[in-house]
Amino acid sequence: MGKGRRRNRGNNMRQVARGKKDASITVHMPQAVKDRLVGLADCQRAGQGASEYTFENLIIPHLEQIEHETKVRQKIFGLTGNE
Repeated sequence: MGKGRRRNRGNNMRQVARGKKDASITVHMPQAVKDRLVGLADCQRAGQGASEYTFENLIIPHLEQIEHETKVRQKIFGLTGNE
């Protein structure tokens, strides 16, 4: 890392969506709900499981929405990232 260059270790949303899996989370839910998620995943893309469907179609869009809403609130109320 010489000569004053620093690497950006944070991931933006685009990098997260296509990055390799380096962490996991466990969600406990009724089997009927999991079966519904698997069915939706099968309809959208063959070979996609419930966890991939949840991550790509529910979690990432929700995170992007929260980030957008936070930026709007910061502009409206003059907040900084630390408040």
